[in-house]
Amino acid sequence: GCKKDPNNFNLYQNYCFRLFKTGQRSTAIDTLHAALDRRPEWVAKLDTILLIFKLSREEIEKMLPSRPRAWYEMGELMESYGRLNEAEYDYIKVLEFLDAGKIEPRYFSRLYGLYMRQKRLSEALDVLRAGIKRLPEYPPFREHLGDYYLRRGIFYRALEEYGQRSEEH
Repeated sequence: GCKKDPNNFNLYQNYCFRLFKTGQRSTAIDTLHAALDRRPEWVAKLDTILLIFKLSREEIEKMLPSRPRAWYEMGELMESYGRLNEAEYDYIKVLEFLDAGKIEPRYFSRLYGLYMRQKRLSEALDVLRAGIKRLPEYPPFREHLGDYYLRRGIFYRALEEYGQRSEEH
């Protein structure tokens, strides 16, 4: 079934359900890895498999390909479960795999937002600066950095960031 229609998530899910239920976890993980390498956005649909078959962190790591989108989607799932340490780990992996896919602003924004909510300003700034370095044409990153400097009363730096934002757009 999966080979005939490799773009049908339900076929993969049903096949992997059978594999998990018959104790073939390793084959199921390998099958999911191959599918997610082709379609990393499918990670967002894995919540049922993750919850029913209680995949370990080690199994999740084997299952996910070295693609930023796959790790991003897993980070979002973990964050939705309230598993923030795992979400952070997944978002950091996204940044490690940036060269293996299209770089999207949300890859930085999500980790930046997580750190800001946790009041981890230094780490949030590091992510923001990495985002500016990789996506200098994306104005919201400059705006966030300008806001940071403004809140701290470092007005000349805030103006520099706001100025660069408007020059790039």
